[in-house]
Amino acid sequence: MRTRRSTVRLWRRIPLRRRSDVLEAWGLLGACVLALVGTLLAGLVTQGAVERELNQQRVERQAITAVLIEAARDKPSAGAADDDRVWARARWTARDGSTRNGQTKVQPDTPAGARVTVWTNEHGALTSKPATQEEARFQSALA
Repeated sequence: MRTRRSTVRLWRRIPLRRRSDVLEAWGLLGACVLALVGTLLAGLVTQGAVERELNQQRVERQAITAVLIEAARDKPSAGAADDDRVWARARWTARDGSTRNGQTKVQPDTPAGARVTVWTNEHGALTSKPATQEEARFQSALA
């Protein structure tokens, strides 16, 4: 005995199908497409904004040489989980010619008077090293 197999089609004619069912299906399909396009556009806008911000940081920040005012400690504190460097006070000359003091991270046991490289912003204040081009691409893609 053979059984008759019915095939399911996406838009097949069903006698009990109402016009509102068709409108609802089209509306749902449109909402999904709109959500996908909107998500893609939002991602591209975010990626561009992050890349512009990181590129701006590379332009504004500059590496300068500073001199340590005090010797660095021999090892990092117990709570320093980010790297093996320690904080020490340093002196540098800003772009406007003024002398500045501040704390920067250096290798342990660096003696006072040693020259170290620090990063400053356009106002001469210490700041972190800007992201490289590869790091900027990675961060913008992640965002």
